[in-house]
Amino acid sequence: MFRLLLIASLFSLSARAEDPGSQNTHAGPSQSVGSEYLHQTTGGHFELTPALGIYASTIRYKNSSDKTQQSFLPITVKGEYGFSDLFSLSAKLGVGLGVVNNTCPNSTCDDTVLRGAMDPVLSANFRIPTGIMALRFGADLSTSLGNHKIESNGDTNVASGGTSLTPNFGMDFSLPNMVMGFQLKYDLYRGDRTNERPGRTPSETKDKKANRLGLAAFYEYNFPRIVSIGSALEYLNQAASETESTGVTTKNKDALDHFNLNVYVPLRFTPRVTLVPAVWLGATQRDSSSTVKDQTDFSMNVLARFTF
Repeated sequence: MFRLLLIASLFSLSARAEDPGSQNTHAGPSQSVGSEYLHQTTGGHFELTPALGIYASTIRYKNSSDKTQQSFLPITVKGEYGFSDLFSLSAKLGVGLGVVNNTCPNSTCDDTVLRGAMDPVLSANFRIPTGIMALRFGADLSTSLGNHKIESNGDTNVASGGTSLTPNFGMDFSLPNMVMGFQLKYDLYRGDRTNERPGRTPSETKDKKANRLGLAAFYEYNFPRIVSIGSALEYLNQAASETESTGVTTKNKDALDHFNLNVYVPLRFTPRVTLVPAVWLGATQRDSSSTVKDQTDFSMNVLARFTF
């Protein structure tokens, strides 16, 4: 399960960018309501946002020269409608394909593949403006389309096998040519995740708990006309999970803290089309009792936002 950990857990760390006219309450089609990091579609508009990325990580182990290298290609599409400048709803779908390369100098280990549909995410977004400041809050509902499946050769799908409800709260502050703010997220509910293990005994296990806490602080500067630049410092804490198998529950040593630097540059080609390339670098610290020594992460992605 740790191979999918950051893909599933970096739920709050997406690249976004500010539109220069976003301080206006009634913005045009290309303008977000408030900060773009906490992007919210303006009232009466629909946005379609496809995105493509590449994620890579390297895991090294204690007292061993073994290491695990993972690469993953996610493809997502998001649709969002603004019922007003204060409220919007969105849905996000995605698929992914990845390879896990295991290097084991003193033993035999095979590479594995992960692929399939990601968990769909439904989101509600609210904004309450108060002068130069705006309160932000909402919730993400993520639910798996099926169980997490682990084949006998180690190949897996991308589905988590469960459901989670993650409320969020934040603020943004709009100043001349710049926006800054923060966001806090927490898994209010994270249900059991079912793992299928064909050809093994037991054939099914359940992962429990492992609630996540995410915190991000961001800053965005708007250059004249087309270009803005933004950066965010992001933190994710995940509590240790438990695995239930044949009626016995075992506590896992998979608690972690993840730190991330995210840089993004939105390009507004027309009032209805925005392109946002982004890159982030991350490091993960695990429980001291874990066999993992360190983990580094890298991601590049680009999204295109079409406003109707």
